[in-house]
Parts: sequence; structure tokens; C-alpha cells
Amino acid sequence: MKEIFLIRHGETDWNAAGRLQGREDVPLNSNGEAQAHRLAEALHGLGIERIVTSYLSRARRTAEIVAAKLAIAELAVVDGLHERDYGDISGLTPTERAERFPPGTAPANQESAAAMSERVTAALHDIATRHAERRILVVSHGGVINTLLAQITEGRHGTGKNLLPNCSITKFRRHGDTWSVQYFGVSADVLATHEPPA
Repeated sequence: MKEIFLIRHGETDWNAAGRLQGREDVPLNSNGEAQAHRLAEALHGLGIERIVTSYLSRARRTAEIVAAKLAIAELAVVDGLHERDYGDISGLTPTERAERFPPGTAPANQESAAAMSERVTAALHDIATRHAERRILVVSHGGVINTLLAQITEGRHGTGKNLLPNCSITKFRRHGDTWSVQYFGVSADVLATHEPPA
């Protein structure tokens, strides 16, 4: 059995403003840094053996804060864990998107949902097979985690159905080739009181 904890990165100024955030490299803000430190405290003692991260700085910085607390010296960066490229709607608030792209108008230059699904599924498979450790922490993005949730639950959860808060935790288990979801979108405070130690 392998357990993978997936973390959505801490808050950025774009998150706080409600701007759609794709591959733009927006750093954590001060609240995001504080969220990552609270997360690190909650994860301490859970037996995390490896930390894997998206290359985008908001995820990588979150991973660095957790790694320092857990005394894990090396981060593994996996290219396929980056957020979706939202093309022309990236950086826009919901109001701005509605004004520029009314219903029935498709934004240009957006990574397709199918391409993203293929990319992130390959990344998860790579993590699960390449790393021998039993408990792995993956720091990524809301779109990535929701895409994986949708795949594993056959659409019951995930993309279009769940909003994952910044620095929330989602846990997958793998038995052989079968994946299951243990929980998703859990806050650090809840995790600290409910997740049994390793």
C-alpha cells in the first residue's frame, strides 16, 4: 500500500483577489506563508518520507516550508504537476471573465481538459512507481488535485464540483493498481486532530 498526501499550495495575491491562476508564477503572500507553516505543524509526525512538488514557486515554497519542518532535505520536482494553462482567461476575476467571454464564447489558447487529465495522471503514476517510500507528500494546485479526484471517483468529486482551499490536504491510497480517496479538502487544523500517526 502507498499513501499520497496532495496539498494545494498556500495563498497568493491572485487567490485573494479571486483571479484565475494558471501557469503564471505568482508567489505566496504573507498569509500563504503562514498557512504553509500551520500545515507543516499538522504534518509533523505523520511519517512523510518524500516530498514532491510542482515547479511553480507558490507550490515549491509551500513544499520548502514543510520540508524544513519535517527535516526532509531534498525536494523532487515533477514537471507534470503544474497548474492548467487557462489561456486568455488566466488572471481574470469571475466578473472580468463574464464580461469578456459571455456564455457560448470559448476562450482561446487554453489547455484542454483531456490534455491536462492525461498529464496529471501520468505524473501521479510516475510518483507512485518511481519513489519507493510508502508515505509521499505532493504539493501542487487546485486544478491538478481536482482532476485526479474526478478520475479516481469517476466524476463524483473533483473538477467543477469541489473547491479546495489553499493548503488543504487530500489523501489517496494505492493498493496494487487500484486508487482510492481517503479524504479531500481537509484543513491543517482538522488533519492535526484526525490523521493517525505513521
